[in-house]
Amino acid sequence: MWKRFGRAAALLALMGLMIGTARADGFDVTDITGRQIHFDHPASRVVLGEGRNVIALSMLTADPSSVLVGWGSDFKRYRTLYQRYTDRLPALSSIPTVGSGQGSSDLSVEHIISLSPDVVILSRSQTPPSENTLMTQQLSAAGIKVVYVDFATDPLNDTTTSLSIMAQVIGRTDKAQAFNRFYAEHEARIKAMSQALGENGTRPLVFLETHAGGMNACCYTPGDGSFQGFISLVGGENLGGRTLKGKSGQLTPEYILASQPDIYVATGGSYLEGTSGLVLGPYEPIDKARASLEGVTRRPGIAQMPAVHHGDVYGLYHHLINTPYNIVVLELLAKWIHPEVFKALDPQATLKTINERFAVVPITGSLWIDPSDTSVR
Repeated sequence: MWKRFGRAAALLALMGLMIGTARADGFDVTDITGRQIHFDHPASRVVLGEGRNVIALSMLTADPSSVLVGWGSDFKRYRTLYQRYTDRLPALSSIPTVGSGQGSSDLSVEHIISLSPDVVILSRSQTPPSENTLMTQQLSAAGIKVVYVDFATDPLNDTTTSLSIMAQVIGRTDKAQAFNRFYAEHEARIKAMSQALGENGTRPLVFLETHAGGMNACCYTPGDGSFQGFISLVGGENLGGRTLKGKSGQLTPEYILASQPDIYVATGGSYLEGTSGLVLGPYEPIDKARASLEGVTRRPGIAQMPAVHHGDVYGLYHHLINTPYNIVVLELLAKWIHPEVFKALDPQATLKTINERFAVVPITGSLWIDPSDTSVR
């Protein structure tokens, strides 16, 4: 197993060389789309097109507000988490917003230019490069770099790469290397354990409902992106992956029932407060979260699933998947899908280590709901 860890570390070192190439007159960064961007010096003025990427940024610098000059307003919708961040880093509350963080259509190029940033870091999942040609040209004409990262579309393969890209941009590669070593070691351990499943082992069918109960219609689920790679790696089959093309889509309750999923995972967050959806997440009470999950499973079409009858029902704070914390999600899915094979994993300990070693603002609370786990996070 330690040989695997060594190979993982070597791979990360090589990846670091590929992402950022030093030159006498500065350095080049290759972003998640393969674009190469030249920097004369590390960026000291950064705009985040997607505000929630401040979680990743805060793993690279003790004070993200020291480099952040603009961001998407989406992070403010994570009410309790935003409050904890601004309590710890008051300057964040005065940083101007440049859009909603939900796409390129409402990003204000004029406002971004007025902030005089060195670089705008965009999320490929929210602002696809093919839709941003004009914006990129306008920013480039103003001397502003554009760099893409992506923690959402394929988190299994893109998380550590995206963190390394951000670190290279601001000159904090040491921080990214430390976290990425930690991530790679945990991923390698899971891969080693998964060998016990064998190529012909049972692959439980998983129905993962995103933003559960909070939409007007049932049921939204990941397709061939997002959670798909995680579920597959730990020996499960993603129901949405059978039919949906693209990152996510909608399945009918009739199709879900006919498929007889073995495991039901609902995702949600505090953003579903006031709806019939799953409300859980950072600093939310665990008892409230459990009651919310019970309500979600009583809905017609969901209540009749075999997974619900058997008690194979779990809740997950949705936005963990879109941050470097998603290694915890991988461990949770492993234990939920094949509890005997992955019984040695301890997601709670992994979360604790990330909070203590890497996070400026620790994330705790009802981040997941497991009927066999009565601890309060």
